[in-house]
Amino acid sequence: MTEERAIGLLKTAIPYIPALAGDRQALYNTLHHGIGMTNEELMECGMEHLRDKFQYEWAAEMPEYRYAKKLDDLLPQSDVYTTSKWMEYLRELADSLESSFAREAADLLFAFREITEEYPPLTVMKVYDTVHIHGGALLPREVIMAAAAAQRGATVQELSEMAASGAFENGKLPVIGECAKSTDKMMTVESVIHEYKLDALESALNAEGSSVEDRMQDYLIELYSEFVPHEEQEEIRSRIDAEHATHQEMEMM
Repeated sequence: MTEERAIGLLKTAIPYIPALAGDRQALYNTLHHGIGMTNEELMECGMEHLRDKFQYEWAAEMPEYRYAKKLDDLLPQSDVYTTSKWMEYLRELADSLESSFAREAADLLFAFREITEEYPPLTVMKVYDTVHIHGGALLPREVIMAAAAAQRGATVQELSEMAASGAFENGKLPVIGECAKSTDKMMTVESVIHEYKLDALESALNAEGSSVEDRMQDYLIELYSEFVPHEEQEEIRSRIDAEHATHQEMEMM
């Protein structure tokens, strides 16, 4: 935002702020919808107290909006500003890699789905917040290893520095299996379908705003829900929660 625009927006906004200070939703609606300030501009103007009122700035049919909502649904806690940063980053990443936004977004969703199953909320949120560190956002394939580092005590800043230094660059996003625990149980898509067929399928799914990884993960979740008895699912959830609790207790000792 240029200095000229900042001054102009603030001059326009100042008369409304005292009258609406007690109603943050009304204030956000006035500044964002009425005056036309973007969420980013509101943050730059010191309106962070309105952050929990932010709304997505994409139309519902836009892929950024669809994937943003999917990411929010996965996370133990999320906010529009941070998720929007991820979507903007993925768009830039796709352009720089000559990839597709849908593919990068699907890879990110897969990675966050994995770590939300494997790690406690605090660890997941550390990874989620790395997008705010300038130059330190994680590649989708780095998310799982970054979560492992966060679980061992790395801060958000340290995760970003590790990513910037290339510490995670050898990571490989698995299709199934527990990352870094039982590699003999992992498999890649290439092991079950020829790469030419995979490329064609990936292109077709990208056109629909999806990806191979996204579809496979959804199907695996459906299979798990359908065939694993509910009682066993509850036992597995309890085991995971107990392991997380034990790990946290050991870290606090």
